[in-house]
Amino acid sequence: LHEDNSEWVHKIYNWYDGGKSTWWIRNKLFQEQIEPPRFKTSGNMWFPSETIVNILKNKNYIGIDVYSELTNESPVIVNKDMFNSVQKKIVVKQGLKPKIKHDFLLRGILKCPDGQQMSCQGQKKSRKNPLYSCGHRLRKYKNLKVDPCPIIKSLRQDVMDDYVWNLLCDTLSESKIIRETTKKEFMGNNSNYTKRTFTNRIKKLNQKMMELDENRLTLEKRFYTNEMDKKRFDVLIQSIEDKEQEYMEELDKNNFQIQTIEKKSEWIDWLDIHFGRLEDIRKTQDLEKRKGIITHYIHQIQCLNYDEETKQHTLSYKFRFPLFDDKVEWLKNKNGTYKLDRFGRRRYNITEGKTEMTNPFTLSYLLDRH
Repeated sequence: LHEDNSEWVHKIYNWYDGGKSTWWIRNKLFQEQIEPPRFKTSGNMWFPSETIVNILKNKNYIGIDVYSELTNESPVIVNKDMFNSVQKKIVVKQGLKPKIKHDFLLRGILKCPDGQQMSCQGQKKSRKNPLYSCGHRLRKYKNLKVDPCPIIKSLRQDVMDDYVWNLLCDTLSESKIIRETTKKEFMGNNSNYTKRTFTNRIKKLNQKMMELDENRLTLEKRFYTNEMDKKRFDVLIQSIEDKEQEYMEELDKNNFQIQTIEKKSEWIDWLDIHFGRLEDIRKTQDLEKRKGIITHYIHQIQCLNYDEETKQHTLSYKFRFPLFDDKVEWLKNKNGTYKLDRFGRRRYNITEGKTEMTNPFTLSYLLDRH
């Protein structure tokens, strides 16, 4: 297993499965200066689009090494669920991409029990509300052969989008792993660091920010004197802006660490920071940003069945990370007392949660009003 290459292969699958195009992936690899396989002979830093598609179709990455009629095993880089999801997306995108009149938050995420994507039905004269509908039923209307599906009722798009968004935000807010990540980020693990350490880091980051400004000025000069085409200019400027954002986040962290040291006698309420971040996420209104957050955390949502008596759809959420139902496990001594750290606080471990959550989808105001 090639450590560096396997990491980028995994990223390519994640990006494509998250809705990114091969063109976007191609630009991203260029920005990161990742050399394509034939770079040494061609000298071209751009990944050909067909090479990216071949990577996305290669079964070697799920542990199946096929050569002619011979089959062997190889190291697994991508899990089968993600590989199968990517293959379906490739098949869909092989034809002409249809023009989207009404965009849906859960397009490609919400699926029938057999894994087929649910269809997105926009608003029209005969349909008051946009809907997520069973794809099998639409095929049946067109007199195509289909397998039976238990999803006999569609779901309202606006209600479903809000329900899933709030459920994801609630899950992230309650996740012990996310909380612990926030705590370690702002409280730090190493108490040996001094104020000088973080001050020096800030100086280096400011120096890097100045270097980025100089690079931007150089690129702008080359662009406006027609020494560089617009496409390459846009890619490189975007790369600089991404780097600036990364440095700004590092500056914020280091400034916070200095603040923590200066107020070490006071309690730093990192939980306020955690819930503040989640509240900012919850308030996100931009559709593309919401879709990016959902695809980052949720692999797919399956609508398992519909109960005609209770008028309920049962949904199964498959997260990409074990965020659901993770717990704090307090560490104890042999005599049953709690283990304490040097500050007198209880020590603990975070037990890994689950990646799947199943619950009925009930909305009282959508039931039979009589």
